[in-house]
Amino acid sequence: METELAGEHPPTGGPPEPTTTTTTVDGDPGVGDTTGDGLAPETFIDEVDRLLDEVESALARLDDGTYGHCAECGSAIDDSRLAAAPTARTCANCGSVPADD
Repeated sequence: METELAGEHPPTGGPPEPTTTTTTVDGDPGVGDTTGDGLAPETFIDEVDRLLDEVESALARLDDGTYGHCAECGSAIDDSRLAAAPTARTCANCGSVPADD
């Protein structure tokens, strides 16, 4: 007995399909948000700039020998924390304490 299921149900277990949103700007179709994550291009660029700054800062700490040491207390940052967040500047203890303003 053959049953055709293709196309009846969405596939499971795989990554979600990427989505892209295109909006119009000043009546020009195709110009606008095409980042696929719902962010406006300016917001997306700001986020990429912030991430790039964090990576450059981590590379500078690597060059000067301070990478992997907490910027607040000077103790070693756990390898698991650095593996999860390679640009981390603080240890888990200092990172969980709100900054004084």
